[in-house]
Order: sequence, then structure tokens, then C-alpha cells
Amino acid sequence: GLSYYPAGADNWKYQRFTYEIADVLPFNNYFIVSFGSRISRASGGVIFTISNFSTNILCLSQDKKYLYVGTNSGLFKIAKEANIPMSFGPDRYAVYVVYPMDNEIFVGSETGFYKYNRKFNKWLKEISFGVKDIVELKGVLYLLGVNNQVIIMQIIFCG
Repeated sequence: GLSYYPAGADNWKYQRFTYEIADVLPFNNYFIVSFGSRISRASGGVIFTISNFSTNILCLSQDKKYLYVGTNSGLFKIAKEANIPMSFGPDRYAVYVVYPMDNEIFVGSETGFYKYNRKFNKWLKEISFGVKDIVELKGVLYLLGVNNQVIIMQIIFCG
């Protein structure tokens, strides 16, 4: 299940799920959750399917326009007003983490660490080394490699 504390509430809320949650994102007054190969919207005990995939979902992320879905078969994006996933990304291998920023999107996958430049609509492979998590602190990205090695990268903004 999912325990949460809504803004302005006097106590915690709990929502039960029949499936194990892989990832969750707060969104407006509801949650986006992933179970296996399905993304759903959950609110007040009611669950609505947004989209189904042919492979397991590994991570969820979002920016102002899109929901990003990392799967065992690559990266997809879904426009927030739609339910149709579009393939988005440089390769078709497992995507473990998506970290959107204003000008760029950083992606950690089984085969490397990628940067997407929104202005030039271009993907670059920054590291040929699997990355499973990304944390930003004071303009520095800390990458957790698939072998649990930590890599430190200074963010350089392009455009």
C-alpha cells in the first residue's frame, strides 16, 4: 500500500493496492503508480489504467509536459494529456532512472549514461557505463553505477 500526508490534512492517508508498486509519482490530487507492465492513476481508492507496456516498468519521472517511463526495453514518454506512450531514447535496453531538468534530460540505463539536449533535440552518450540512480546536489550529479560505484559529474549547461 501507500501512506501519504495530503497538504492541508490533519492526518495520514493510506491507499491499498492489490499489486506490488514498482514506482510512484505524486501528480495534482492523485498518484501515478506502476505495477509490473502497467501505469495507473490512483485516487481515493480508485485506480484507472493509463497505459500498458509489453515489458516491466523500472522507473517513472515527469516534467511539465511529459511522464517518462523507463522499462526493460528502453525509454518512453507520454504527454500528460494523453495515454499513448511514444518511444523516446537512444537505445532499447533497460532504463533505471530518468532525471529531467529545464534544458536537458539525464538517463541512466543498463548500457550507459545519456543526456538529451531539448534545444537541439539530440541524445549524447556521456558514459559507456551502466547507471541505476542519479542524485543532484548543488549543480553536481552523483551517479550510482550498476556495480555500485559512485561517479561524480559537474553539470555543464548547453543552450
